[in-house]
Amino acid sequence: MEENTNVEVQQQEEKVVEKTFTQAELNAIIEKRLAKERAKFEEQLTAKVSEAEKLAKLSEEERAKAEIDIAKGELTAMRAEFEEMRAKFDREQLLAQVTKELSGRNLPISMAESLLGKDAEATKANIDKFESDWKVSLENAIKAEIKNSSSSPRLELKGEEGVTKDPRNMDLAEFTEYIKNKK
Repeated sequence: MEENTNVEVQQQEEKVVEKTFTQAELNAIIEKRLAKERAKFEEQLTAKVSEAEKLAKLSEEERAKAEIDIAKGELTAMRAEFEEMRAKFDREQLLAQVTKELSGRNLPISMAESLLGKDAEATKANIDKFESDWKVSLENAIKAEIKNSSSSPRLELKGEEGVTKDPRNMDLAEFTEYIKNKK
């Protein structure tokens, strides 16, 4: 038995063997990566140099105007990035609130993502609708289970559907029906 365990451990160790690289392979990998980064840097440098050359050819007024346009473009890009980050943050905050609300209402928190709306009001409306639908479905499932259960004492479902009386409070006809259903 002990030999089997040793063989299993040895087989597992053989499966976890890490790949080793020779110095030449490692140098080739590093060289490829450096070439890629150099090309990227050269491209960025070329773009900046051509932009500087264009600005140098312009008059002082045109250069100032071009620099303002460049700054406006960068500002617009930064604003767009900020708005994207803000929207993501707001969505995460709303998701946390929805999760907390669902937990407080004893509803499945796995539904939080699908209940998110455009804003807090739409999300609250989604939660309220889901809660009412959930309760109706749950009630119907419980009623169906009670109705189909052979071990539960019940009367013919009429006005107060799904309500079982205490046998001590039944009249003779109800008690007879109760005994029949119990068997």
